[in-house]
This record gives sequence, C-alpha cells and structure tokens, in this order.
Amino acid sequence: MRMIQALFLITALAIAFWMTTTLAGGNDRIGANSAISMLVSGDPDPIFDDRFEVVAAPVETCADGAQCLVDCGDFSSTCVDGCTADLAAGEESTLMDLQFCAIEACFFLSQCTISDFNAPECVQCRLDVNVDPSSFGCTVEGMACGI
Repeated sequence: MRMIQALFLITALAIAFWMTTTLAGGNDRIGANSAISMLVSGDPDPIFDDRFEVVAAPVETCADGAQCLVDCGDFSSTCVDGCTADLAAGEESTLMDLQFCAIEACFFLSQCTISDFNAPECVQCRLDVNVDPSSFGCTVEGMACGI
C-alpha cells in the first residue's frame, strides 16, 4: 500500500512540476541550443548578403520534442515551451508521458529527489531517458514517442 501511495505522490509531483514549468514560462519560445536550420539563397555570407535568414526547425513529433529537450540541455520553462509549442495534436501528451516515466525512473535510481528535479544528476538522467528510454524502463513510452 505504501508503494502505491509513493507512486501516486511522485506522479502528482511530476504533474505539478510539468504544469509549473509549462505554464510559468509565458510566450518565450526561444531556447538555448535550439534546433536551427539556415535557409540561404545566393551568397551565403551574411555580412555581404541581406538574403541570409535563420529559421527555427519545426518541432512536430514527440521524438522531435524529446530531441529538442536533449539539445536544449535542461527542463526550464524556456526549453519546455520552445520544445512543445508546435507539437502536433496528441504528441504533447505522449512526450509528457515519457517525461513522467523519466522522472519516476530517475527517482528510483536515486538520481532525483522529490525536493529537486533540477539537480544536475537528475537533469542528466532525465535527458538520458529522452535518448534511450528502454535502458530506464520506459520502453512503452519511448516506442509511443517514436524513440
């Protein structure tokens, strides 16, 4: 019974954390190390050519969102917002399921504590789950996400 209560508490805390990081960020959608692609027409030298343009690559699938989080390197509201803003319908909840699994797995591996999901070792563990979910017991969520 205590195990069920602990899992419920962890899940509730993970949902609360996800909601606070997602909702607290406002509309700031520029993340550090975000995926960038360059569209170049003519001379690619931006100093001499005003046709040089940098455009953020679209993040449309759960796998794109997971990779975006890995590229961003943290779970700040800026990264979460930037990596989930353009997800296709249903993909955001699939990515959220993977993140919940990551938090639970990392908690049980003693990489995360209930009081700090942003400790460096916890963040690294959570990022590792986004790269290789099956190594952390998140095979189902990883497959649903396309990883």
